[in-house]
Amino acid sequence: GAAQFGSGATKSTFTATGQLLMQRTATQTIAAGNTITANACGGIKRIDAGGAVTTDTTNTFTAPAEANAGCCMDVINVDTVDTIPLDTNANFNTAAGADVALGPCDIIRVCSDGTNWFQISALLALTCA
Repeated sequence: GAAQFGSGATKSTFTATGQLLMQRTATQTIAAGNTITANACGGIKRIDAGGAVTTDTTNTFTAPAEANAGCCMDVINVDTVDTIPLDTNANFNTAAGADVALGPCDIIRVCSDGTNWFQISALLALTCA
């Protein structure tokens, strides 16, 4: 049989054939100064914007806390027009030490150790279909 872990938006299921099914979270629309909610741990966090906006300058992602330890998300900008800069700050450390410009259809992996968020992968620039 299948095994289910969690419930609602955080539910994951292992099927009887060994396939891992992750619950898909809704796309988060980012407005100027918004924080990206860490609700896609182990999966893909879809974000978009209604224009060129920048994330919160203090907490680019949900404020780091012990509950975020081990949380890794692949963050993708599903907006086909607008770039969303991810602000580097005391709670989000980037590879180059500068804001990450997440362009249309770009994706990046971020992880938390419970006290900070870290850019784990290089920015992957994809072509929107």
